[in-house]
Amino acid sequence: MPVTKYQVTDKNGKVHKRSTESRTYTHCIVRHWEAYSYQDGNGRTHQVAGGSTSYGWAGRPDLAKKLAAAAWKREHTIDVEILEVKKAATKLTALELKVLITLYKSSEGNGHDFGFTEDAEKCVDRPRQLGGVIASLVKKNLITVYDPVTTDTGTWHQFTFNDVEQIEEYRRTGTLEVRS
Repeated sequence: MPVTKYQVTDKNGKVHKRSTESRTYTHCIVRHWEAYSYQDGNGRTHQVAGGSTSYGWAGRPDLAKKLAAAAWKREHTIDVEILEVKKAATKLTALELKVLITLYKSSEGNGHDFGFTEDAEKCVDRPRQLGGVIASLVKKNLITVYDPVTTDTGTWHQFTFNDVEQIEEYRRTGTLEVRS
C-alpha cells in the first residue's frame, strides 16, 4: 500500500506531520502548554519549557472535538487547536506525469471535462504498463476512471480530472503538487 503523508502548520508556524498506509485523517489536534516546573521523586526540581505538540489525529470532525476536549484536561494546557489536515505533496514519476499531461491534452476538445485513455497508449511500451500508471493516478486522486468503452479498434476508459486547476497550474509553472 502507498504511504500517505499528512501535515499541518499550527498558529506558531510549527509543522506537525504524520504518515500512514491505512488511515485517512481530516483533523489534527494541537495542544499548546505553558512553561512549568515539577519535582521528581528525589526532590529535584525540573523546568519544562512551553511548547506544542500534535495531541492526536482524527478522521472525523466529531472525533476531533472529543480529542480536543481531552487535550484541555491535561495540566498546563493554555490552548488547543483543531486544524484541518491537508495531504502533503506527492511526487509523480516521469511516466505518470507524461501520461497525465497526455490525458490533459487529449481532453482539450471536451473542455477538460472528460477524456479517453486511448491517447495515452503512445506514452508506454506495453498496454499493461498503462493500466498500472492509470491506477496510480486514480490512487493519487488525480483522475476518476469510469466503465470501459469498447469499439472495433480497442477498449478504452473514460476518465475525468478531479482537479483540473492542478494540471493547468503545472502547465503554467512546470510544477505539479498532488493534493487531496
